[in-house]
Amino acid sequence: MNNSKVLLLSINSPSELTGGGHYFRTLIDGYSKNVETLTVIGKSDGNSTRNTKNVKYKTFDKSLTSDFFSRVLLSPSFLFFYILSLIKYIKISDVIAIHSSRLGLIVGFVRLFFPNKKIITHFDNNESKLLFSRLKKPQANYRYFIAVVDFLLIQLSERLSLKLSHKLTFITKNDASSFSCSDVYIIPICFDNINFSKEMDAGYVLFTASFDFEPNLLALSDYIKTAVNNPSMKFIAAGRQLCNVNCKIPDNMVFCSDPSMNEMELLFKEAKFYISCVNVGSGMKTKIAEAMKYQIPIFATSHSLIGYEDVKDKSFIFEYSTIEDINSDTFDILSARVNKKEINDDYVNYYSYFRVNEIISLVLSDL
Repeated sequence: MNNSKVLLLSINSPSELTGGGHYFRTLIDGYSKNVETLTVIGKSDGNSTRNTKNVKYKTFDKSLTSDFFSRVLLSPSFLFFYILSLIKYIKISDVIAIHSSRLGLIVGFVRLFFPNKKIITHFDNNESKLLFSRLKKPQANYRYFIAVVDFLLIQLSERLSLKLSHKLTFITKNDASSFSCSDVYIIPICFDNINFSKEMDAGYVLFTASFDFEPNLLALSDYIKTAVNNPSMKFIAAGRQLCNVNCKIPDNMVFCSDPSMNEMELLFKEAKFYISCVNVGSGMKTKIAEAMKYQIPIFATSHSLIGYEDVKDKSFIFEYSTIEDINSDTFDILSARVNKKEINDDYVNYYSYFRVNEIISLVLSDL
């Protein structure tokens, strides 16, 4: 079969700084290096995305209207509202690549009306498991009701994706196992292939995340305690909607809410250490790969290192059990044993676009 024309659909924006946005860009780069024409469809976020020689972009608005009517049509994603507009892109494509198991109804639609099209679904987390954790604390409000509806619709969507896709990929082996899938491809989070040399740092510890996500709020609480325990170090927390977090922070900590892409890049370039305090949630913690990209030594929980089996035992990663393990002694130990060339080499081999390009090539050849 000819796989030269691929349509890649996502619930994320091509330019957003969330984990989903980073993974979307991972897939965009992987497909763009392996196909003749790639059409990318995602969420509008006000940022313009420039077309290239073989990559064309089209974005759609996520609104109350698109969210509501998509759910009336039994889809837990705004994108199904635009299904009639998507048909013309589906018709001219050989392969339909789906980023997110929330788009299972589109998988079913394509199999029903375009049976000759090949479908690849890329899971970047376990959506139903993630949402179920939010439902453990019942609340009498509109948001909780929507979460219950989404949980039911996501279960349907995931089943359609698993049953009707021709190929499946997962971001980690753990996520694949949670769906009882074994004969699948693993595509980790990857970043661009930069030639970066870290000469100096500004001496601070960094933690970044999307702070409208409960597992990251729990991690932030531990990060604040770590800063309290280490008053001689400077700590920075940065990410989406951090300004909405109401908590007391110590004098040696700074919050940076909703940084731009350039601001986030600068924070990574100048960081001395990176800490990932996340202990719950599915998927892969994207910022660990990004820290490696900028040759930063990393403190991480065992949960944060899911998906990083290739590097978790390397000298530049300190896996800790409790926040008390992070102290002046362990800062000195990690700093002394870091080999920046080792970080860079492992980043290129395991979490740069070189790797995703190879895996996408295998997936396409296996259709």
